Amino acid sequence: MLVTWSLLRDRDPWRAWANERAETRLVRLTPQILRTAEEFDFDPYLIAGVVFAESSGRPWVESSSGALGLMQLKLETAAEQAAKLGDRKPKRSDLLQPSTNLRLGTAYLAGLIERQRGDLRQALMAYNTGPTRFNRWLKEAGGFQAWLEKVELEYGPPKLGSVRHYASNVLEAAERFRTTDLLGLQPAS
Repeated sequence: MLVTWSLLRDRDPWRAWANERAETRLVRLTPQILRTAEEFDFDPYLIAGVVFAESSGRPWVESSSGALGLMQLKLETAAEQAAKLGDRKPKRSDLLQPSTNLRLGTAYLAGLIERQRGDLRQALMAYNTGPTRFNRWLKEAGGFQAWLEKVELEYGPPKLGSVRHYASNVLEAAERFRTTDLLGLQPAS
C-alpha cells in the first residue's frame, strides 16, 4: 500500500508545484502572466510581484478569509470583475484556475490603480486590505500622507503583515523579477 500511495502522490501535479520554489512556480506561470499583461496593457512583473506576495505562485491556496488562488480573490470581488469584463459569474473552482484568477485579479488591481489616481503604492495597499477599509482610513486621517505619517508615528517602520509591508514587498519583488528577467522578456544577447 505504501508504494501505491507514493506513486499516486508523485503523480499529483499540485504536489509537484508545492515542492518548487516560488520563483520556479512563477516561471511556470509565465505564459498566463504574459497573456494577462497583454490583455490589460499591464506590467507583467507587477502581476508576478502580486502573485508572489499573495500565493507564492500556488494556484490552490485559500486564505482564512476565503480568498482564493494566485492573486487571492474573494468570490464576490471576482464576480464584480467578471461582470465588468462581460464574463460569466465565476465559481469557486474557477478561481483556482491560473488564467481566470490572473485575469480577474489583474482587472481588479487595474481598477484600484485608477481609483487611486495612478498611485501604485496606494492601489496595492487597497488591494491588500480592501478598498473600502483603506479609503476609510485615508478619509479619517485626512488623506494618504496624513495617514502614512500617523501610522509611521504610531507603529514605526512597516512590519511583516502590515499593508505598508505588503506594498513594499510587491514592488520589491516586481523589481527583483525585472532585474533578473524572471519572465524571460529580455532579448537573448
